[in-house]
Amino acid sequence: MLSSVPYEFMPMRPKTTDSRFRRADQATSEAPPLLDLLGRAQWLAAFDHRVRQQLPADLARGLMIANVRANALVVTTSHPALARRARMEQKRILEAANRFLPEPLKTLTVKVIPPATGIETSVAASPPSSVAIEHLRLAALALGDAEMAAAFASLSQKP
Repeated sequence: MLSSVPYEFMPMRPKTTDSRFRRADQATSEAPPLLDLLGRAQWLAAFDHRVRQQLPADLARGLMIANVRANALVVTTSHPALARRARMEQKRILEAANRFLPEPLKTLTVKVIPPATGIETSVAASPPSSVAIEHLRLAALALGDAEMAAAFASLSQKP
């Protein structure tokens, strides 16, 4: 129910001259669903920050707002004990969230998720084959963007 959620405190990234971001700006302007998704993510991040400022520090530190849908607030934590406490503090959490919404939330859903771990890669990257190197070299020559051409050219060098 995205339309009922206000976007007034949604942080916006300033326009930049960096070509990587210009391409991202172009992609989002050409794909409104992607722009809506990015706007929703930015709004949720700002909403999460504001709500957690209203909660006790030990509770706020372990919770993260995952979603606001219909009249329900969904929060996640990686600690089962904190999930139990959040359920017991449901009234306080909903009051903190409702300060920033036009329509009050009525229910709280707490989900326990596994703690985030670093992604380990056990397979070492193999050097590119001679065919791949030749394709990268030709792609670098064909690109009109000098920055991208330089990146492709550096990839086509044998290690």
